[in-house]
Amino acid sequence: MTSLRKILDKKQIQYKIFGDEIRLKCKKNEDAEPSCYVNEKLGVFHCWSCGAAGDINQFLKHYGLGGHNAFLVALDSITDEIKELKEGLQENQKKFNENELWACKPISECHKRFINYLKDRRIGIKTIEKYHILGCENPGSRLFNRVIFPCFRKHDLIGYVSRAIADDRQPRYLYPHNFDKENYLWPIDQVKNQKIIVIVEGIFDAIRGNQSIGTIKKDNTIYMLAMLGGDRLGAGQINLLHNINPEKIVLCFDADRAGGQLLKKVEEQLRDDFNVWRVNLMHYKKKDFGDMSYYEIINLLRQMIKNEDKINRIERQIGGLL
Repeated sequence: MTSLRKILDKKQIQYKIFGDEIRLKCKKNEDAEPSCYVNEKLGVFHCWSCGAAGDINQFLKHYGLGGHNAFLVALDSITDEIKELKEGLQENQKKFNENELWACKPISECHKRFINYLKDRRIGIKTIEKYHILGCENPGSRLFNRVIFPCFRKHDLIGYVSRAIADDRQPRYLYPHNFDKENYLWPIDQVKNQKIIVIVEGIFDAIRGNQSIGTIKKDNTIYMLAMLGGDRLGAGQINLLHNINPEKIVLCFDADRAGGQLLKKVEEQLRDDFNVWRVNLMHYKKKDFGDMSYYEIINLLRQMIKNEDKINRIERQIGGLL
């Protein structure tokens, strides 16, 4: 039994076990079913009832258990490789920091450089809260000076995407070692029977687009999902699209050679089963979707919804590259 479960048992706090997760009722609200999920492996929690979220330290404080050692709690849930090193606490701490999210915290609690980075990327406060974006200020972690985007599937935390806030830091993006991102579309848990799904390459493209969709009150009609890399869709990603079963899929990739090759491959993968459209960003003289202005994005979204292509900015299954 892990240290966290021992603490909950000692305090007579009821919970249920689902794989790597502990599920228990909200601290603030009277739940019929458990709505607070603690992922022991990743060392984070999220309450779908009151919205509380964070690392193990914050979970312990949230439940009035702040006197307990969060590191020892989290140490029980990490990989066998790290468990073998328990005798050397400093080495364990270093290894744990390199692989887990426990050192991360909400952007609102981080240094202003994190919020400034996201503002420079034109990401608003409401969006930061909606997607539970985190920051890491722990210099011992491989996620240090990165913003972290949690990835959920059916409310379960299955991984994350992290991006360095300094452009000269390599690699710019980091993922958990066991995260199969080629079978995931971000943020799939936000999709709720929208008729139009727009697929973009990067997470910031998806965020900018979904911010704009919310502004024109069309988030029940159209939504953007990011591939998170790769040179084609994975089988799991295609299955996710089949589960959504949209009336239209719009492909909006970078206007460069790699983006053109990706467009051709993905269109070939989807056109037999879906109504596939694509956006030609060259008409906007932009390299990628994230470079478009707010008004250009709004105009493009309205064309997608109304099926307009009077100016050839959207073309439907014409074959070959635009």
